[in-house]
Amino acid sequence: MQIAVGTYVGDSNEGRPITGIGFAPDLVVVKAEGQVQLAVWKTREMPAGKSGYLASASAGLISTRIESLDEDGFTIGNSWPVNRNGYTYHWLAIADNGNDDFTIGKFTGDGTDNRDIAGVGFEPAMVWCQCEDQEAVWSTADMAAGYTQFFSATNHAANIIQSFAADGFQVGSSNYANQNGKAIYWAAFKKLAGMADGGQYAGDGTDDRTISGLGFRPDVVMTDATGSYPAVWHPSTKPGDTSFYVGSSTEIANAIQALEADGFQLGSHNHVNASGSTYTWWAWKVGTIGSVSKASSESGESSESAAVHYEPTVAEAATGTDAISVLVITRISVSDSAIAAESLLLGLSVTDEGVASETIGTDHPISDALELIVDVAPLISDWVQIAASVFHDRMSDALQLQVDVMPLVVDGVLIEATVINQALEAAALAEVIAPVAEVTFL
Repeated sequence: MQIAVGTYVGDSNEGRPITGIGFAPDLVVVKAEGQVQLAVWKTREMPAGKSGYLASASAGLISTRIESLDEDGFTIGNSWPVNRNGYTYHWLAIADNGNDDFTIGKFTGDGTDNRDIAGVGFEPAMVWCQCEDQEAVWSTADMAAGYTQFFSATNHAANIIQSFAADGFQVGSSNYANQNGKAIYWAAFKKLAGMADGGQYAGDGTDDRTISGLGFRPDVVMTDATGSYPAVWHPSTKPGDTSFYVGSSTEIANAIQALEADGFQLGSHNHVNASGSTYTWWAWKVGTIGSVSKASSESGESSESAAVHYEPTVAEAATGTDAISVLVITRISVSDSAIAAESLLLGLSVTDEGVASETIGTDHPISDALELIVDVAPLISDWVQIAASVFHDRMSDALQLQVDVMPLVVDGVLIEATVINQALEAAALAEVIAPVAEVTFL
């Protein structure tokens, strides 16, 4: 799964491409800010030029909204829900990168009850469905068995998305998910540690209430009551105490108030936290799962994937009798949207590599961890340089860096570590070496 969020400003031009998201999406959601417009979604299975409203009782699939999903983004029409001149639009894009955690599909309804939709490839934790002439619906494994939510203010109902199975899900005979002779478009999601999660909570009416335990800072949170309240949506691209209705209302305060390090904060608004009501929520974090791990050996060999190209280079400089032998980047994970901030302070772990029985000096084994603090001032640009300095007793020992970056904002990252021989520094004779690794996102 690959996930991205972003914004653009409308210009009312037909056939306008929105590019630079970093991958070819299979699902896109667009929601207007500051105007009474419905959220629009499109999957790659929907017909060319057509997309759907998430919360409209009668529209079905429509034209001039999201018109196509492209290699590096999507194309929009000139209708106000996606492209009114001067207005800001927030988008969520998700791609299936073959990790068996997200996929989309289509089937033709037959009106029969207890119909199994197989071939998903995993057991979903959440499914969205839309019939070609109905509004969209969604259900999660956390909901009461047999019930499905509407993104609109319609009460939850049975006989739509009925259950989840090892390779798919089951639908009932309802027109919302199985109308005879009609195309049904669906998207299936798994929960992923550190990237996607969902659950339920009971409303209590208290302000500034935290829902925690996600294990990550989300970039999108959606919550929806089982009663007649509309779904509420809060993206990280809209900071502050303001959320969106998925339906036609514009914005809402005192609802999803903040996205936090381990969850999200609720206000006391009835649509997200009414005492006695049950709410279902889902959260995503921007990033990639399944195609970002890279490793290199001391010989300079590296593993490859379709998503990232990694080529380490090492500049060695003799310092006395010792010199650094290699810089190893062991993991690159796409995670933190805060990279777009003016500056960001990262704490990285640097660990000596070598024979555990060997010692540095008399009482510092090679396996001791060294702490590295990196000051990053990326801004939004094509490249980000991460530079760090650390004092080290010997130059012959390899170092490891672990770095979190966000390639949706940048095309590449230059990671530079400067290691200074501690003994020579004390003698005011230090010489600097600078191993460099370059990471380019294709």
